[in-house]
Amino acid sequence: MKKRFFTIVALCLVCSVMLYAQGAEESKGGNEKLKIGVVTLTSGHTFWNVIEESIKEEAKVLDVEVIVRDGQNDTNVQYNEAQNLVTAGIDALILAAADSGSSGPCDVARAAGIPVFYLNISGQGDYQGFVLTNEIQGGARAGNWAYEYAEKNLSGKAKCAIISFDEITCCVDRATGFIQELEKHENMEIVAMQTYSGDTEKAAAVTQDYLTQFPDLDIIFAVGDPAAQGALEVVKAQGAKAVVIGYDGNPEAATAIMDPVDGKIWKADVVQDPATEAKDVLNLAVDYISGKTINSENLVDTYMMDISTLSN
Repeated sequence: MKKRFFTIVALCLVCSVMLYAQGAEESKGGNEKLKIGVVTLTSGHTFWNVIEESIKEEAKVLDVEVIVRDGQNDTNVQYNEAQNLVTAGIDALILAAADSGSSGPCDVARAAGIPVFYLNISGQGDYQGFVLTNEIQGGARAGNWAYEYAEKNLSGKAKCAIISFDEITCCVDRATGFIQELEKHENMEIVAMQTYSGDTEKAAAVTQDYLTQFPDLDIIFAVGDPAAQGALEVVKAQGAKAVVIGYDGNPEAATAIMDPVDGKIWKADVVQDPATEAKDVLNLAVDYISGKTINSENLVDTYMMDISTLSN
């Protein structure tokens, strides 16, 4: 009888230990946060600083861990950062591609079975979704603003030039939207387009070329605020009549437009919504990991900023 009693007690103890261990393991799994890796385009741009801050804020709301790395506008750097994040054990990778034609950083994550989501700038590879600005729409808004400006100030006729950024698809789309909109108006002529490759000094040099070739240039559309800043400085230094339309909606754009001197040149800007993009892409990644049905293709609208909107 005693032997049977001790056997039962022993079995109960073994079961208790097994149940405790299983419960502890489940508790650890339940309390462990999702870990999301983020590789931005650059930390040297206000837009991407807002992206990073907004992702971190949303991570607190969602109770997930985010690890943000600076891609330094370089695909090789992004590739290495993606490898480091995979090693760190991330559950998903959010990536702003430095080169829209490259799949390298995406491939690193996918090879490890980690889902990839593009943010603001898409790339190649087997990605699961994206959140981007509606760039064609943004470029068209800039084109429409240019046409309305020409109607009010230039008898509906204007020579326009574009400072493009050919290495990044989203910026190519901005130029495309602008061109498509101006093609609707026969007196709106695009006389030149050159890339500035994300370099403000190069944008200034491109502007100098434009003003040399076309001293009667009326409007310059810059596909990014750094390019608009470079154009502003050259137009102001030369006393040229051209006005500038930027794209991003950075604080420096609003400051320039409101300035009594700079605002006579930098007249308008297409505004993106980096905070919404950041929050949406993080939610997209978390929903996907959680097994929810997602909309993989997401576009965020833009709007125009000029002295009239800033004065309201």
